[in-house]
Amino acid sequence: MSAPEQETLQDLAAAYALGALSPDEAGRFEAFLAGSVEAQREVAEYRDVAALLALSGADAEPGPGLRERVVGRARRPEPATYRRRSPLLWGALAASLLAALGLGAGMVSVRGEAVRLRALVDSTSATLAAREATLDAIFSP
Repeated sequence: MSAPEQETLQDLAAAYALGALSPDEAGRFEAFLAGSVEAQREVAEYRDVAALLALSGADAEPGPGLRERVVGRARRPEPATYRRRSPLLWGALAASLLAALGLGAGMVSVRGEAVRLRALVDSTSATLAAREATLDAIFSP
């Protein structure tokens, strides 16, 4: 790695100190770092700052009742979700119901017509039988 510009050196040193460089970038930066006292100083300073930042946060205790609230919420059953049916679905159901009712009414009508036609055939057969008997009586020797 050739000597980077000052701004790039600071960016790379900070990223290297935090372990944020890729293995390839870290290898190239380490090669540069071996020959640059200034880069070594920058990395050491950034590592010191990172260590101080890690230790600077106050230890925060969870608030009272946090565990009970979390466990209570986890144990609470989820309310059943009601999915609203699509108007298209309701329309299809209504059309199916009307079609079924129409077919039922048609079947009743056809059955009534079949009974009426059966009675007409029986009546016509009886009339025809009577006329045949009359013709047989007239034309018999």
